[in-house]
Amino acid sequence: MAMAVPGVAAASRSYSLACTPRPPAPRRRGPITPRRRGPITPHASAEASIEIRVCTNRTCVRQGGREVLAALGGLAPPPPRIEVASCGCLGRCGAGPNVAASVPGRGTAVFAHVGTAARAARLLEHLLGAAEFDADAGLAALAVREKAEAALAEGNAAEAEALFTECHLSRGDALFAIGEYYSAEDAYGDALVLDPSIRRSKSFKARLEKLREKLVSVSSSS
Repeated sequence: MAMAVPGVAAASRSYSLACTPRPPAPRRRGPITPRRRGPITPHASAEASIEIRVCTNRTCVRQGGREVLAALGGLAPPPPRIEVASCGCLGRCGAGPNVAASVPGRGTAVFAHVGTAARAARLLEHLLGAAEFDADAGLAALAVREKAEAALAEGNAAEAEALFTECHLSRGDALFAIGEYYSAEDAYGDALVLDPSIRRSKSFKARLEKLREKLVSVSSSS
């Protein structure tokens, strides 16, 4: 099945995506808001997992396959919504880096020339829809994280901590916007672990209040 994405070419060949999925990130201990088990929203429970596989065979690696794999891992919503992993050759080696996407009910397509983080973000926006994933916001958050990693590598721990905190808050805001309230809670909690002082800020208090309202509403409707 071929899918058209601006700046990304798709091929109509089918492949098996039986690869080891990316393991979920470690979860923070202790919620910062009341929590219940079970689906977050009807939308979340109705959506099946999308599998994305990035070729890391020799030719695609030379064309930036590992960088695209890292970008997709940083941009994509967390499992089980999207599973991102590497895979072997997908064919069309001269058109790499190649990325295969398997969407329940829509089949599997291989996308060529996914050589930049921007194209990876547009691919995610195409697969999920603009209402669920904002490519520009995702790229902005990824840029902040990369700056934080660079600051950490240079030994500037204070700057890195501030940037990582900003990154977690931005990710929490993005997750909140698409109804992933418990994942948003985790992102806000990660920011709080890095910088406990944000608990006193008006903007963080406002985030938590909105989050509590949504969680109460979800619990009441279940």
